[in-house]
Amino acid sequence: MAQTGGRQANAIILDTDIGPDYDDVGAMAVMHALADRGEAKPLAVISCNKNELVVPTIEIINTFFGRPELPTGAPKGTAAPDQRRFSEMA
Repeated sequence: MAQTGGRQANAIILDTDIGPDYDDVGAMAVMHALADRGEAKPLAVISCNKNELVVPTIEIINTFFGRPELPTGAPKGTAAPDQRRFSEMA
């Protein structure tokens, strides 16, 4: 169990809408930085975005930060037309 200054790390499940904009990459970076400092304990990263590249993108970011085993998830179904552009950009 990660601890900092006698305090227990806060457990986090990060819910992201990662897609055509990448502000959530910053949120993921902050979560991983806090985990590295022992201030957070990531439990999972999930997304509300249905695009088929969302989970692989989250997994790449988690792997970059040394947490490839961190569970990921997203809803099943077809992405809305404006979200399909994400796959063209990836």
